[in-house]
Amino acid sequence: MSIAENHGALYEHLARLRDSNGEAPDNIFKALGYKYIYVKEGNDLSHLIKAFREVKDSDCAVVVHLNTMKGQGLPVAESNKEAFHFAGPFNPATGAPVHQAGESYNDIFARHVLNLMSTDKDITVLNAGTPGAIAFGPERREAAGKRFVDVGIAEQDCVTMAAGMAKAGQKPLVGLVSTFLQRAYDQLSHDVAVNNLPVAMVDFYCGVYGMNDVTHLGIFDVAMVSNIPNIVMVSATNAEEYLAMIDWAVDEKRFPVVVRTPGGKVVHSDRPVNRDFLRYDVVEEGSDVAIIAEGAMFANAMQAASILKEKGLTPTVINPRILSDVDRETLDKLVDYKMVITVDDGILNGGFGQKVAAYLGSRGPEVVCLGLKNEFMDRYKAMDVLRENGMLPEQIAALAMK
Repeated sequence: MSIAENHGALYEHLARLRDSNGEAPDNIFKALGYKYIYVKEGNDLSHLIKAFREVKDSDCAVVVHLNTMKGQGLPVAESNKEAFHFAGPFNPATGAPVHQAGESYNDIFARHVLNLMSTDKDITVLNAGTPGAIAFGPERREAAGKRFVDVGIAEQDCVTMAAGMAKAGQKPLVGLVSTFLQRAYDQLSHDVAVNNLPVAMVDFYCGVYGMNDVTHLGIFDVAMVSNIPNIVMVSATNAEEYLAMIDWAVDEKRFPVVVRTPGGKVVHSDRPVNRDFLRYDVVEEGSDVAIIAEGAMFANAMQAASILKEKGLTPTVINPRILSDVDRETLDKLVDYKMVITVDDGILNGGFGQKVAAYLGSRGPEVVCLGLKNEFMDRYKAMDVLRENGMLPEQIAALAMK
């Protein structure tokens, strides 16, 4: 039985339990030895309190099965559950967003991938219960047909399925929310990396501009994924570079690739994309001070460089792209510099900046690594966090002038 068939059978079983008010004789939970309680009115707080009081002092394992309705009591949400899985401020009468959404990397990704799929029949997009997060709504899923696979909230299944498809010569493209990569760490390591399978993965809602609540932080992915052997992790600074990385990742056969989606507003560039993503891209040549900043932090580096130029200094500005290794040839050219500053869009511990510092070591320049503290944050403001960690353009420039 396939993964999709397994999930379908479970959904059918849960539906029978709901339809029978929890009384269906073929109850998998009871068969496994659990005490089972069904709560029909799962949106009613009084019913929840009653159920939890009943089980809180139980001397055995208990499954409390809650029947809830997404958006209950709000007609616009009840009629479009998928769109209102997550929503910013909206008009409760019409469902219209208060703030008009602009261009997004998610939408850029989905449009581009559908185009790739139209000419390459080996590409299949895999997701784990968050199709909206990668902009594959109902219409795009219909366009992709059987080559869009949503395994449900099971990132482990998603990555293992991709590994099997890659082993069979297909081109799986996994789109996952950054914070949920942790659920599939074992599969990333044991199934994909150990076997060095060419799985392409795209990592969404990354870095300081990703989701900002404590259970959805996207600031730990580089430290977690980029240090697994064989996996190549790359980070884009603009839309054109992002799409080129996706193209490269899908066709790469030597190793698995994780492409980090940029955070913040969409940035476009008319500068030709340097497609050698295993090498750093030296965007501006200077002397004495080098600033190496990845992803969304690259814009801060460029702004810092502009401040320094007004002060009569010309720094070298580098877009590293690859986060899982260092470009030794480029770094060797910096050994006579006074200072090298790295800027991670994520936690400092285990990030790309520390790899740079370890390589340069005591060979010459002072290496200063900027990044976020290794901590859980909740409902933060990105600008405040960047300021607290010395990562704003004016702070980077001030550091370079010391």
